[in-house]
Amino acid sequence: MIPIFAIVPLLAGAFISLAMARKATYVKHVAIASSIASLAVVLYMALYPGVVNSMTWFSLGGATANFVTSTAPLNLLLLVIVALMTPLILVYSSGYMKVSSEQPRYYFLICLFAASMMLFAISASFLTLMVAWEMLGITSYLLIGFWYWKESASQAARKAITTILAGDLAMLSALILIFHAYNSLDFSVVLHAPASPALYAALVLISVAAFTKSAQFPLNEWLADAMEGPTPVSAFLHSSTMVKAGVFLVLVLFPLYKEASLLGLFLVAGSATAIIGALNALSEKHIKRILAYSTMEDLGLMFVAIGLGSVVAALLLFVVQTFYKALLFMSSGIMMEANDGRTDITSIYWDGSGKLLMGATLVGVLSLAALFPLGGFFGKAAVDASSNTLPMYALLLVVQFVSVIYIFRWFFIPLHRTPNVSETDVGIGYKTIPLSMLSPVLLLAIFAALSSLTYLYLPGYLGFHPVAISFGEWVAVTATIAAGGYLANFLYRRNVPARARAKTANGFFNRVAYSSPYINMFYMLLVRILFSAAAAVSAFDGLLGSAVGYATGLSIKAAYLLRRAEDGQTNVYIIAMVVGMIAIVAIFYL
Repeated sequence: MIPIFAIVPLLAGAFISLAMARKATYVKHVAIASSIASLAVVLYMALYPGVVNSMTWFSLGGATANFVTSTAPLNLLLLVIVALMTPLILVYSSGYMKVSSEQPRYYFLICLFAASMMLFAISASFLTLMVAWEMLGITSYLLIGFWYWKESASQAARKAITTILAGDLAMLSALILIFHAYNSLDFSVVLHAPASPALYAALVLISVAAFTKSAQFPLNEWLADAMEGPTPVSAFLHSSTMVKAGVFLVLVLFPLYKEASLLGLFLVAGSATAIIGALNALSEKHIKRILAYSTMEDLGLMFVAIGLGSVVAALLLFVVQTFYKALLFMSSGIMMEANDGRTDITSIYWDGSGKLLMGATLVGVLSLAALFPLGGFFGKAAVDASSNTLPMYALLLVVQFVSVIYIFRWFFIPLHRTPNVSETDVGIGYKTIPLSMLSPVLLLAIFAALSSLTYLYLPGYLGFHPVAISFGEWVAVTATIAAGGYLANFLYRRNVPARARAKTANGFFNRVAYSSPYINMFYMLLVRILFSAAAAVSAFDGLLGSAVGYATGLSIKAAYLLRRAEDGQTNVYIIAMVVGMIAIVAIFYL
């Protein structure tokens, strides 16, 4: 089966959803059915991996542009993840999205985004990838700003698309360099091409594009603001699919980066992003933004693993993070729903009802904290085990220690908060959670628990050697979890006086750790510098235009004077000739 067939049901579902504006009640059923059909196609393709299909798109100047797709094992891995997550997101959305007038647009965008992500997963050429890359960008922009009447959502969408477009320009420049150097955009050609300065420059530009898509420092702040979108969008785009596009692209091109000795670039950027993400999550109060900063940390750790040369460790975390992060985002959506839309964890209350939800959420919390034997343990322990120096290993353990504290803080504060007398509506919705929202959370909890099997089977499936996690590594990670959990329990449970909790929440450390305002100030400074440079160029352009205009005026006046001398009188011409001859002789003489 041709790989492109995987996206056909979703594309059909997207346009059918858009056409059913007058029958919005049935739109969600069409979207869910199309996602299940797409999943069935993908699972069938997984039985026959390694299919490559090339279709001629157009020819220009003797060069042929081919639309190339592949179901190689690495492509299938991402394809299955997206196909599996799409119906879960759509089922959850059927209980979440209650505004019937917005449902056709919403389901159209979700299905179109899923189709774009699948196309990206099966791309086997830069041309195919660029098409999917741009579709991901525009659908992300539309989904982040879905509540377009909210100023904060519109600003977040503009911020996201502006950052991503900067990477798109870098990607386009890289494609031009690659095509000029090798006369091809197929991965099979480029991966076996001889090294050249053009390829080196193209790889650096692709790194910039990957950093924008995967929210790496200093291009990271758009991801937290993207939480203004609907919660299923946060769970789908910004935890388990789109933000991993940059990581996946670098993994595909890993042999080239290794040969060009550029892996250190990912190690530095990933380390900085992991630290910044963990510290921001520790000091943030918005229930979804905490998870967004946590996603930044996870993506940073994936790049750290790539920088250390461990593709297997990066892929292990790539897979297991999908399930526990989507689970936590969906749980946060239910918690917000049960608390009248509140987003501040200090204003959200969980009265202990909804035992299934609490248990599923706890699985996600413990998996993010890397508790053995959940999948998160194997993903993060594999990254730790890949470190080749003691300082790097210590840094990874510190990041993990902070992540344990902030995720238990995220869980403990709503669970052990005592609501004020005036807050009569907090926590009243847990007993009426729709099954359509609860069932995907429960399934994701099962997937998060079973994702530990990835450690056993993924390396062999991809043809890599497994990452050895020693007993000492297990002890170090477990001790880190125990210490972080104990400290979080001490700081954020209700047996600590309210004044002490307030002091902890608003202390000097939190003000320093919350770097989001400083990064945004850096953006503003950069924009002002660019505006100043643009103003200087504009002023120079104005001066140059004025100078050209003045010279033109002088030429016109000179031409007018010369024209007056052409009056048809022979004596005037003779005098002019004699004067000119005298001038020429004088010049030569001098």
